[in-house]
Amino acid sequence: MTSELKKLYELQKTDSGLAEQRREVDRHEGALAARRGAIAECAQRESAVAAERAALVHRRALLERELEDLNSKLRERKQRQNTVASAREFDASKIELRDLSRDIEGHEEQLYEIEVEIEQVEARLLVHQKEREDLEQADHRQVEDEGGRIDELRAILEKATEERQLVTGAIEASALKRYEIVLKRGAGLAVVEVEGEACKGCHVRIPPQVLIDIRRSRSINHCPSCQRILFLVSPED
Repeated sequence: MTSELKKLYELQKTDSGLAEQRREVDRHEGALAARRGAIAECAQRESAVAAERAALVHRRALLERELEDLNSKLRERKQRQNTVASAREFDASKIELRDLSRDIEGHEEQLYEIEVEIEQVEARLLVHQKEREDLEQADHRQVEDEGGRIDELRAILEKATEERQLVTGAIEASALKRYEIVLKRGAGLAVVEVEGEACKGCHVRIPPQVLIDIRRSRSINHCPSCQRILFLVSPED
């Protein structure tokens, strides 16, 4: 293995460690985001039920005012009935009183139904509030744990990034550029071992002449199939 290839191999190990650390940070942050999303969804459900309750309470208040007006009107019409002068006026008054009584009865039935609905909605609201509070309490505890772990991982990432800069500084620019290109294409794996005369990255058989070149360590060689940088482990390595 040439000196430059050894440097690229060390860079590959550094990058693999960095990638794993980033994935772990993403996992922790994803877990936090998922919990925050669950809390937000729960809060939305709670808000929707609260709005439903508010609409019912508003409707109840309107019916109560209408009922109060109807009762007031009924009392006034009963008093007026005592002053009518003719049978015709008396019969008309009886019909009006009957209609008012029916309206009052209808409003009372509606009020009863609304009261039942409000009780049901308030029960649902309590369930959503409890669910949200439980999620928020759990989130508070887990944020402390997850947050501490994320800070720790970010510190490790920062240190590893600094180490990477030292490694890349010792590699020729052309070799580093080629490595970076292959790293992106190779799903985070740019330097791979030849195993059983095949590329360990894509498992395609390596042509004999390329194998000879690798064994002689004359230059950096690439897999003809996936373009990853190839190396052979020798006793000297």
